Amino acid sequence: MSAAPKARGLYDPRWEHDACGIGAVVNISGSRDHAVVEHGKQVLLNLMHEGPRGADESTGDGAGILFQVPHEFLTGEADRLGFTIPSLAATAWPCSSCPRTRRCGSATRSS
Repeated sequence: MSAAPKARGLYDPRWEHDACGIGAVVNISGSRDHAVVEHGKQVLLNLMHEGPRGADESTGDGAGILFQVPHEFLTGEADRLGFTIPSLAATAWPCSSCPRTRRCGSATRSS
């Protein structure tokens, strides 16, 4: 077994830990298809024996699905709320999670 690399840049070996793995579902043709989400839900069900239930409330450890939100949906919602967003090529959306606390919730709503 080899040792972890030394800390460098954003990498820090203190954050290395065991994990049971991931399940990945992709559509390699690039077409949008809700079936990918349905298959992803099945992957989560298949991993239930590993405990991805968000059972550790202090760390938020658990499992979920990361998916692409259609830009058309986002621009429609922005129009409905009275503002505009840049073109798809000029837009990036963060992926984040937050503990269910008032402090964190209010901070994300106000930004």
